[in-house]
Amino acid sequence: MRVGEGNYIYLGDLNANGLKDENEFQLTNFDDGNYIRINQPTSELFPVTALNSSVRFNIKPSRFFTVTGNDVFSELLRNTTAETYLRVEEKSKSPNPEDIYFLKFSTFQNDSNTLLGTSLIQQDINFFEFNTAYSLKLRFIQQRNINQFVSGNERFFGIQKSVKLKLGLTNDITTLFEYLNRVDRNDAPANSVRNRNIKSEGISGDFSYRPIPEIESGFVLNFSKATDDYPAVPLQADINRILFRIIYSFTLSGRIRAEVERDNIKLNNPDAAFPYELTNGRPVGSSILWRILFDYSISKNLQATFNYDGRSESNRNVIHTGRAEIKAFF
Repeated sequence: MRVGEGNYIYLGDLNANGLKDENEFQLTNFDDGNYIRINQPTSELFPVTALNSSVRFNIKPSRFFTVTGNDVFSELLRNTTAETYLRVEEKSKSPNPEDIYFLKFSTFQNDSNTLLGTSLIQQDINFFEFNTAYSLKLRFIQQRNINQFVSGNERFFGIQKSVKLKLGLTNDITTLFEYLNRVDRNDAPANSVRNRNIKSEGISGDFSYRPIPEIESGFVLNFSKATDDYPAVPLQADINRILFRIIYSFTLSGRIRAEVERDNIKLNNPDAAFPYELTNGRPVGSSILWRILFDYSISKNLQATFNYDGRSESNRNVIHTGRAEIKAFF
């Protein structure tokens, strides 16, 4: 791997033991780290039973009930849909493979046998989903994970609840409001930096203006608060984000997108170490990010893309990153 193309940075020998310990590496939001995480397999082989299973249900009440009224309840029933998604993954050393294949869930995510396990439930309820004037979406996600690849059993539990309200104020102005509530809990060995118990909630508004079909402009306002209750003294982060964007589309050829974003993070203890998930990798203080994305089809078999990112995070030096690419199809 070349320098600057990883997703981890090394913080230094924090415990002065002369070794690069796992807790001395930190995730970075951008591809400018110098390290990547690799799980080195052992030479000893174990029989493993693997299962990947998922199912999706989409229910529309109006398919099962004839709705003829014109009142509010009838209109709501005609425009309500529900979607349920269930997923289970399991890699296990269980001596009874039939327990896994026949979905005996009491044997799943077992501390002794499970190498990697995931269970996910997602429930969406949509009101007026295809209405351009207004729509409402309720979402609930619950996820449980377990793995024992690195330093012992590690369990993750997460819940996400959100409400999205979309309003088309006029033909050229659209707004999207969202409320998000999350629980992010990870139980790892006591000396691991991955231990956390984060509860967060936030609101955001996305305002979009399209004066002509080729041009879209807009801005996003986001305010959230996250608290990590795992430390003896809980850490609280107040986060606000403002983003401006403008997009110009070339008919059937490509588009150019420009964005400017300002993030501000405040901690109740600015000097404390905090998990990556508390602020989604954003540093304490004010940060400004700007980016330009351009893609264009020169011909049927030739496509050009250009990406530029700049950022000034807290008191760090300004960093510029650019990539250009031309693809030919034969």
